[in-house]
Amino acid sequence: MGRLMLGEFNDWQEFLAADVLDLQGLPRKKLKSGKHDIQKRLSGEIQSFCKNNFTNMTVNKLENLYNEVKKERGLEIPLPDFERKYSKFNTSVLKDIPPYSTASISLWGLKFRYPEHFISSDLRQSLMLAIEAREKLNGFNKDRHKKLVNNQKTIKELIQQEDFANRSSILSCFNLLESYLNGLAWIFARDKEKMTKLSNNKRGLIEDNGRVKFRDKLIKYPEIITGHNLWREEDEPPALLLLCFKKFRDSIVHPSPFLAPERFGGHDKLQIFYSANIGVSMVISQQVVDIIGHIHRHVNGSDKARPAWLDELAKLLEQYEINYE
Repeated sequence: MGRLMLGEFNDWQEFLAADVLDLQGLPRKKLKSGKHDIQKRLSGEIQSFCKNNFTNMTVNKLENLYNEVKKERGLEIPLPDFERKYSKFNTSVLKDIPPYSTASISLWGLKFRYPEHFISSDLRQSLMLAIEAREKLNGFNKDRHKKLVNNQKTIKELIQQEDFANRSSILSCFNLLESYLNGLAWIFARDKEKMTKLSNNKRGLIEDNGRVKFRDKLIKYPEIITGHNLWREEDEPPALLLLCFKKFRDSIVHPSPFLAPERFGGHDKLQIFYSANIGVSMVISQQVVDIIGHIHRHVNGSDKARPAWLDELAKLLEQYEINYE
């Protein structure tokens, strides 16, 4: 199991080799040699593996895990269930892996799956796709119209690629932020003592029955979770600016020739839909990175490093400076 979680097997047949070995057919001398090797070498390696990666893993629990993995040639299990059935992981293994992750064991080794990692990857890929298309389109800027006509098919495909990538980026931005906020609420909700101290209204916000507005999550979750107001007057512009940009997300998710109601700004939804360019997607992406980083420090302490998935996204944005127009 240790070797599998480290990704050291090439196929399941290799993983199961010891299980199908005919011990009775082996020479007695070889059996004694194998027993000695297990007692003197492997037992120490197994104990070391358990100590380095888990808090209370035992050989018996590893055997139970092996039998579970053997059934389906792999295993996907919620992290809390894994730790309840087998053992808690050491903090050095989890690092910034959230407790609502899914532990996945396969020939690729032990991996952890959680929404922020997937959505931030979606956002990075869509931004890179938009940047690639924009850079290729910029190569046509000095060409005469006749040459543009001759390259019409290529230009059309690049424009479609850029438009698709920008719309995808904007949607991923809001999905990422809401996923992060929902994760914070889920972690807080597991603390029954803290939950009992909340008012009915705040408890309903944290438990999120599907009717909690995005704005309430953004503004109220950080204060409920920490007991301290995050969005002081000098900190409000990033959050409020993001809420202003939310009209792009809403126009993409709910495209309509009708104007938005006056209480939601009264803007032209189609005009907003068509103007979702690379500048908009880059600015919104940066806003989301800044806001998540701000909330992360507020909840975890100023010395807490930002999650790896956020760091990767921030580094991509630092490579480009595209003005919003």
